[in-house]
Amino acid sequence: MADFSLTSLLHPTSLPSDSPRPPNDTTEHHFERVIMPNNPETEAVVRGYLAAAAKGDLEGIWKFYSDDIVYEDTCVHQVYHGLQETKDFYVKTMGGLDVHWEVDDIIATDEGFGVGGFMAGRHIHDLPGMPASNKTFKVACASMATVRDGKIVRNRDFWSNADLLSQLGFLH
Repeated sequence: MADFSLTSLLHPTSLPSDSPRPPNDTTEHHFERVIMPNNPETEAVVRGYLAAAAKGDLEGIWKFYSDDIVYEDTCVHQVYHGLQETKDFYVKTMGGLDVHWEVDDIIATDEGFGVGGFMAGRHIHDLPGMPASNKTFKVACASMATVRDGKIVRNRDFWSNADLLSQLGFLH
């Protein structure tokens, strides 16, 4: 994980006159990166959440979720409402995969956070329709969340099910 986390914003600046342009482009701008620091309160929430997940501390994870969390796993097109539904999904799915996150980026704002990296692990327990393969996997993923009063109220995860199934030997 990076030692620090930054948000990048794009700001227009003048484009040199000798720069290549697409046909019919009369725009006189290009973009440069402007670095802004993370919101420290939100960053503390996401880092605490990730630390609990890294230890496999489920109770530690739950303390970062609000009771009325909406958790969405976009890959499997599932949305879970409330803490108990989210717990049930998490235990059933993540336990079967012995999964952990390899975090590359954290972006934290006043209203939420984004995390990018990989989910990696080993398929050690049966999942519905997939007997344990004991194969390892590493799949790119991202997570976006809304935070209010120090709790995650909405969490949306993105990853490729095809990549996972292929690495586990269930998709050829």
